[in-house]
Amino acid sequence: MKNQIVKKQIETVMAMLFFVCIPAIFFFTSQGLAIVTADYGDNPDSYSTLKSSNGPFHYYGEYAWFGPNSPDYESNGQPTPDSTGDDSAAIDDEDGVAFAGNTVSILVNVAEGGGIYSKNMPLYIDGWIDWGKDGNYSSPGDHAVSVVTTPSTDWGGADSKIFTYIFAQVIDAPSRWRVTFDNADEITITGNQGHSDFSGGRWYGEVEDYSPVPVPSAVILLCSGLIGLGVFRKKMAHL
Repeated sequence: MKNQIVKKQIETVMAMLFFVCIPAIFFFTSQGLAIVTADYGDNPDSYSTLKSSNGPFHYYGEYAWFGPNSPDYESNGQPTPDSTGDDSAAIDDEDGVAFAGNTVSILVNVAEGGGIYSKNMPLYIDGWIDWGKDGNYSSPGDHAVSVVTTPSTDWGGADSKIFTYIFAQVIDAPSRWRVTFDNADEITITGNQGHSDFSGGRWYGEVEDYSPVPVPSAVILLCSGLIGLGVFRKKMAHL
């Protein structure tokens, strides 16, 4: 009799797991609520990088991304003064945007599959540069690049393309770059359409943040060398 009671209790628990827990897991997963990692940015948080600041993130980066490496995933933004926090988290996936003076080159890749993305779907490529160096991307003109491109036609069906832009001034300020696309999931779950903002979440794509790294000029290097030589000769004179 006791064994029958225990068996009945086990059957009741199993039924609860099947009819309550499993549907609940399915619901939360379908809404994206069970996903705890995504691709985040790493600008200083004044640019809205952390979750608490409505920082940018992308859940799935394997269908559209910047550079050779598709994005890795973090549980939150990785703000650092030089915007390298995401570079050192897992793989260095901040490899899609290159700067040279007043020129920026952006390598964008796509991959079809899973009924998620096809090359006849438009991509949205956006870039923000803090020209005024005021710690945000809200100033007029900061939204420096906004492109809609369709790989099946604009890329000749290729899997990747380099976009190059030349500005009137040297790019010596922090910047943020995002690539994304719309499909039924994006529109239904997040309500977003069109290009993304510099903050907030997207279902697909990638975000990459950059900060300029000062390069010593030839004059500074020469002066440093002369100073070092002077110190060395002074020390030798006292030997």
